[in-house]
Amino acid sequence: MNKRVKLCIFTLVFLLIVLAISLIYFINQYMILKNKQSKNFGNSVIYSEKINNHKTVDKNILFIGNSITYHGICSYWFGSWGMASSSRDNDFVHLVVKKLGKNNNVNYAIVPFYFWETNAHDRNEFLPMLDDALKTQNDYVVIQLGENVTNFSSYERDYIDLINYIKDKTPNVKIVVMGNFQFATTPKKTKGKISACKKTQVEYIDLSDIDNEKYYLGSN
Repeated sequence: MNKRVKLCIFTLVFLLIVLAISLIYFINQYMILKNKQSKNFGNSVIYSEKINNHKTVDKNILFIGNSITYHGICSYWFGSWGMASSSRDNDFVHLVVKKLGKNNNVNYAIVPFYFWETNAHDRNEFLPMLDDALKTQNDYVVIQLGENVTNFSSYERDYIDLINYIKDKTPNVKIVVMGNFQFATTPKKTKGKISACKKTQVEYIDLSDIDNEKYYLGSN
């Protein structure tokens, strides 16, 4: 067998190997995308409730956040409510709902979105997971995200994209972005969030006033 034939055979085998690897890769990516669409891009609302306070006005509010907004029961957490709270009634979601309910009937929903924080390589790929929750004509959307962020390479830009995505889906909604709870904040987290709020003209809520001993003990 001459060298030219050997070279041709080697080239053919190499191309077949590359083709096989490429095929496996694309099949794998297709299955990942299909899995995301079927499991995640459906109804991402984990909890919703309507509270009838016998008022004449209904208010719809959507909470998007990490485990401080909602965390299910597990080995290290004892309730189905926001972490760092002594009870369901004392987590920030239900305190806001209670306050809003003084003059309104309240329909509220919760979407856990912690994976947006931890997937800095492409946070925007998770934005369609909000679509079902944004179909409701919400009066308010409260965003509580940032405590779990460690990669800040696109943090501010991603926060702007998140806010604008919500605006595009629900143009008349009032968006409120919460500052970081103090136990897990850094200047980078705070600066990026404040800057994003200024550039998108949404309200930023500073939480530094609750930085106290009772808060750290979870007794608030």
